[in-house]
Amino acid sequence: TPFSDSGGCNEPSLRVAHQGIRGAYSESAAEKAYPNCETIACQHFHSTFQAVERRVADRAVIPIENSLGGSIHGNYDLLLRHSLHIIGEIRFAVSHCLLANNGVDLHDLKTVLSHPQALAQCEKSLTKLGLEGEAVANTAVAAKKVAAEKLRDTGALASSSAALLYGLNILASNVQDDSNNVTRFLLLAREPLTPATDTPFKSFKWSLETGRMERPLHIGNRGEDWEGKDHRSRRFTQKKAAKIKTMSSNYLDLIKRRCFIQKTPL
Repeated sequence: TPFSDSGGCNEPSLRVAHQGIRGAYSESAAEKAYPNCETIACQHFHSTFQAVERRVADRAVIPIENSLGGSIHGNYDLLLRHSLHIIGEIRFAVSHCLLANNGVDLHDLKTVLSHPQALAQCEKSLTKLGLEGEAVANTAVAAKKVAAEKLRDTGALASSSAALLYGLNILASNVQDDSNNVTRFLLLAREPLTPATDTPFKSFKWSLETGRMERPLHIGNRGEDWEGKDHRSRRFTQKKAAKIKTMSSNYLDLIKRRCFIQKTPL
């Protein structure tokens, strides 16, 4: 469901910045959060923050954590460097499609282009199909390149939206190895969102002890108590976990300053 905020999520004039070109998953997340918005594509994550700060955009939508890949550490740093307010979050289910030009069949393909994380998430499927992965900037860039260069032996891993946008055929859907592929996106604004007294919204809860995303904290209007634990996969080394714990402490301080967090039991 779309996110509702006081800025008017259904107003066509609302401008929402996201990282990546048209057809990127971040664009789809922005459109899910604000269905009738005008999306503004930014080349880098830091550019999405700047777009809101410079009033080029009214909101920014940035990924912060993926259920398979873990946290996006660079975006934590950006939250600390910039003064935007966290006004909400959405979850976006990522479904990778194998795309190719018209007239190209699966047996014609030798190589598949996509973002490194997408390639990693589809590694087993690509191996079964006998396809080699080649990394590019993001999934939408992969789709655009395949279409623009009219490649016959190369496909792309990207979204169904990218297929429609760039005129590619979908040879296979849901090719990721794990169906539980969900990304959390933060919604950012220049001004804080003050929720109604009876309408809490949500932020994060993590745990270092688990390899899964925990249920989110409920954010209310008083903020008497707050707590949170960093969530990371067991695959991380102890050194990385220690670094993450320090960073998450800073991030939770940031949340405490900018949001109203109501304590919930683990």
